[in-house]
Amino acid sequence: MVRLGNLLDSIGSVVLVFKRQIKMGGPLTVTHPEAVRHFMHTGEAVELALQAMALGAHSDKKSAALFALEKGEPIKIAEHMIRIEG
Repeated sequence: MVRLGNLLDSIGSVVLVFKRQIKMGGPLTVTHPEAVRHFMHTGEAVELALQAMALGAHSDKKSAALFALEKGEPIKIAEHMIRIEG
C-alpha cells in the first residue's frame, strides 16, 4: 500500500478551489486558520508508487507493506496560495 498524500492541482484539490476563490477576490474557505497539509507533485507520487512496486517485487509475497514518501514540513496552503497567486 502506498500513502500518497495531497496531490497539487489534482481533481478535487483545494489548490484549484483556492485559485478560483483568489481570482474572484476571496474569501478563501478554510477549515481552520492554523490548518496545515503536506502536498506533493504528481511526479513525486509516481516515483513513490514505482519504488513501492520495485520493493514489493523483491519481498515475501505473503506479507504486506506500507510505503510513505518523506513529505517534509507541512504548509498552510491558504497563506501560501495568497502569496504566490497575489
